[in-house]
Amino acid sequence: MTEYIKTTSIWFIVSSLVFSGVVYILFHYDLVKETRNKRGELKKKQSIKGLMSIIIFALCVIAFLYFYDVAVFSGGKARFLNVLLVNFIMIMLVTAYDSFVIDLLVLGIIRPAFLKIPDEMDLNEMKKHVKRTYVVGWIFIVPLTLIPSILYALVNWGNCILLQQR
Repeated sequence: MTEYIKTTSIWFIVSSLVFSGVVYILFHYDLVKETRNKRGELKKKQSIKGLMSIIIFALCVIAFLYFYDVAVFSGGKARFLNVLLVNFIMIMLVTAYDSFVIDLLVLGIIRPAFLKIPDEMDLNEMKKHVKRTYVVGWIFIVPLTLIPSILYALVNWGNCILLQQR
């Protein structure tokens, strides 16, 4: 159990740093307006560039969780529900970091000038954004938890079959 906590802590710190870097790039280079309006809400109609950004981000989250599973379950003997639970815990930790540290603290309160945050994206809008994250965010969180869990299970299932045939 302590090995799991140690591995999860390291991966959480790395993911938080990477996530912070992505937010920096998106805001500093004004790329956030490809997917969001000035109040920080996802646009109802996405451009091709905006859709590609969302898809690439989702694929990166899926890849991150898959490799996190590989690190946590290095022995390969993991039940699907354990993998699913571990992925859910990690994605909720990262979501909490994004919501409370990045959205509320950095974007809502500190508002560093180098991020070029739109005036409309103030603390009140960030509070609404955080509420939406936990109400509507499940539409994204559940698949982002399921996909790498299924992928990990399929790869391990395949490896188990290959090892039994030898």
